[in-house]
Formats: sequence, C-alpha cells, structure tokens
Amino acid sequence: MSLRLRPQLVEGAPNGPVLSVDGAFDAPGLNLSHWPGHRTPAALRHELSTGSALLFNRLPAAERAELTRGLTALVNNHYDTDGTLAMFALVHPERAADLEKPLLDAAAAGDFFAYPSDEAVALDALITLLPDGERSPLRGELRGLQDLARRQRALDFALEHLADWLSEPLDGPAWAPFLDHVRPVLRVLHADVADLARAERHSRPERDFVHWVGDRPMNPGRHALFAKGAADRVLVSAPLGSGFAHRLVVGTLSWFDLPTPRGRPRPDLDATLAALSALEPAARPDRWRAQPQLSPSPELWFGTGDLEMFAEHNGALRASGLDPETVRSAYLAAAG
Repeated sequence: MSLRLRPQLVEGAPNGPVLSVDGAFDAPGLNLSHWPGHRTPAALRHELSTGSALLFNRLPAAERAELTRGLTALVNNHYDTDGTLAMFALVHPERAADLEKPLLDAAAAGDFFAYPSDEAVALDALITLLPDGERSPLRGELRGLQDLARRQRALDFALEHLADWLSEPLDGPAWAPFLDHVRPVLRVLHADVADLARAERHSRPERDFVHWVGDRPMNPGRHALFAKGAADRVLVSAPLGSGFAHRLVVGTLSWFDLPTPRGRPRPDLDATLAALSALEPAARPDRWRAQPQLSPSPELWFGTGDLEMFAEHNGALRASGLDPETVRSAYLAAAG
C-alpha cells in the first residue's frame, strides 16, 4: 500500500491532521520523528526518522490505514536528508524495503555526521546542495524562487531520483550528472580520514569523549570526526602557527530523542569556555568561543567568531597558546 499523500514542506503547524516526519512542530495527526518533543508511537521509534518510516511500512495494512485515516498531507517543517529519505520511504514503500541499508546509511550521514560509505556521504551532500541557489545542479530552475519554493523543488527532484541514486554505485549512470558536485566533498573527506589515521587518539568511553591530536596542521571535518560513531564529543588539536588549533564538536546523538539514549548529559560548554579562557595566555589576539549549548550540534574553539552552525570544517580556528593536554584536562574537569 502506497501512501497517497503529497509530500510537502510547510512553515508552521498545519491546521488539519497530517503525517509529519522528522520534526516536532505540534502538527495534528501522526508524527514519525526522533526530534526532541516528538510523538512517534512507541512501536515505531527508531534512531532515525527514516527508520521510523520503514517501521511504519512493516505494519499490517489495516493498522497503517487506521493510523493515517483522515490525514491530508505528508509534511515536514524543514528540508534535510533524513526528512527527505523518510518521505521517500513512505511514498515508495516497496522500493524502500529493497533499499533499507542505503536509506539508513544516508540518513545517518545527514543527521549523525556518520561515514558508512562514500555513497551515503555523497547522497547527503547532494540532497543538501539541491536547494542552494548558487551551487545547486538545479540553480537555473531555482532562480527567482523564494526559500520555501526552492526547498520544495529540491524535495520534489530528490524524491524523483532517489531510487536510482540509492540503488547505484557512484560510477553508475544515475550519478554521472552530479559527480562534479560530490567528488570534491569525498576528496576532502578522504584526506580528513587520512589525517586522523596519523593522529594520536585519546579515548575516554565513560565520558563519551575522544581527543585527536595531530603532529602536523590538520582541520578534519565532521564526517571524519564522527565516522566511527565511537563518541558524541570529539576534540581535535593540531599545530597551527606558533601554537595549536583546538576544536571541540558535540554530536547530535545526545540531542535527538533516541530509543536508547546515550546516557550522559551534554557537556557544559559555558563552564568549559570559562575554564579555557582563564587559562589562555593574555597576549593572544583571539579568544575561546562556543555556540549555544542547546543547539543540536554546537562546538567550542579558539579563534574568530565567524562560524556557521553545523559547519563541516571550522574556518575560524586560530593559534591558541594552550597545548593539547591542557585543553583536554580543562574540558574533562569543567564539562561535567
């Protein structure tokens, strides 16, 4: 049974009952999500919204019909990879059943910065790029459209092509028109992974924490840092100029409302920021900074303030006077 609801993006909560995916925005009807505040039925809870959609598809037809009785649309209040794949799974349940692993891999690459495969990261990168008015392969079609309309066009295009992208390797014909958009992402990712392979790894599993220390300049991206999923908090330190670059990234696994929580509360970034600021030599022109702790994946770093949320790489890093061991010790003492 295919769900005969048109997938659409919305701003605000719809008035009528809908099937809402990958968000928690008080929409009446059925919610399939892992966001904080979601209302997903217990039997359909999964680490990913795409996983909840796949569990819904496995229900007996009568139960699916009852859960969706009277619903008027399939909606999401934002555009991203997991939400797009969840919609695909609900609209094309038979194809989704055959493509379960690549669906979940790509959703994890999107929401958890995981690195299950090159194809998963490439698909996340392509879906993310589609609504970009400057860099999208659809940029000609997007010209003049408002933000919501651009994202809706990107969603429609992705849903049209996902079955082919998910079922083919990167050298398959469906990927050919888009390789120039994803190859640079993978090239950098491979270099990031190689950098980490040469770095020292200091692991504290009981603190859900890993510290990578390089012996040469490096700035690995989030997908390399969270590739193995071993820790929700990752600190990277490497030589930079007359000191060291330091970047602490808190992952999304401790933000989403998962069936099996990570167990530790999120680290206190404000306390860590204060501790490191007090230790930093006064002669440095830059300073320690931190993004809002309640955001899904904040980070803390030494440098300038021009850093976007969820940036793959941190281009605001500057040389700190603190060595890696001092920063690690300060974090472990202050973070809780």
